[in-house]
Amino acid sequence: MGSLGVLYMEEKHYKDAEAFLQRALAIAIQIGDQRYEGTHLSWLGDLYTTTGQFQKARECLERAVKLAEDLQIESWIQQRKAKIEKLERLEKEAGDHARPQI
Repeated sequence: MGSLGVLYMEEKHYKDAEAFLQRALAIAIQIGDQRYEGTHLSWLGDLYTTTGQFQKARECLERAVKLAEDLQIESWIQQRKAKIEKLERLEKEAGDHARPQI
């Protein structure tokens, strides 16, 4: 389900992407799968970064980092921290300029 969300995101169908990613995240949480929870949070962070929803992006990415730290998966920690750094650069560049919303 999350993969469909990523495909929709790549095709710029952001509302559909968000719906699929949120549903996949809910399932991951429900079944207690922290790996998939972190993956879907990271993808949602990408989506929200792309659509200029920086606060939502930050919340998702910080949760994804925390899960990666809990799971002790160093590559995921670094990858998700890099996404937060990118987000911070975009926030600075955007200033008061609006980005496309979902």
